[in-house]
Amino acid sequence: MLSACSSRPVPAPPAPRPVAPPVAPPPAPAPPALTGKWEDWPLSPGNWVYRQDARGSVALFGKPGLDADLILRCDRGSRKIYLSRAGRIGDGDEADMTLRASTGLKAFRVRGTGDTPPYVAVALAPTEPHLDVMAFSRGKFIVSIKGGPDLVIPPWAEVSRVIEDCRG
Repeated sequence: MLSACSSRPVPAPPAPRPVAPPVAPPPAPAPPALTGKWEDWPLSPGNWVYRQDARGSVALFGKPGLDADLILRCDRGSRKIYLSRAGRIGDGDEADMTLRASTGLKAFRVRGTGDTPPYVAVALAPTEPHLDVMAFSRGKFIVSIKGGPDLVIPPWAEVSRVIEDCRG
C-alpha cells in the first residue's frame, strides 16, 4: 500500500526541435523576350488608374497593390507631361526609351529619377505629337528600354485624360 502513495517522477517534456529558418524562394526567372510581330504580343499584366492631386493628374499602369510599371503625369505648374517607367540606369546616365504605336515609333532620352523604387523619365511638352500616337494606337503601344522587358500597354482613356488635362 505504501507504494500506492508514492508518486513517480514525471519526465521533463522533450526540448523543442530547432526550427529551420524559412528559405526564400529563388527569384522568378526573367520573362522570355517577346518575339514575332509586336501587334500580336500579349498585354502586360495590369490596369490603368487615374488620379488628380495638387500638381495635376496622373495615370498609373501596373498590377494592383504593386508599384506602377508606367506613369503618365501632367504637372500643371510646369506645363509638362512626365512619362516614367520602372527601371534603373546609372547615376547621371541617359538611355533611350522607345514608344511604338500603330502609327509610329519614336525614341526619347530618359534619365533616372533617383527615386525608390527606381524609375526613368522624360519630360514632354503637352503638344508632343507622339503623345497622340500613343493615346490613339490601335489596341496597344509598346514601351521599351534596353535591359528591361518590353511593356505592352493598352491605350485606355486614362492616357488621353492626362494629356488633355495638360493641354486645357
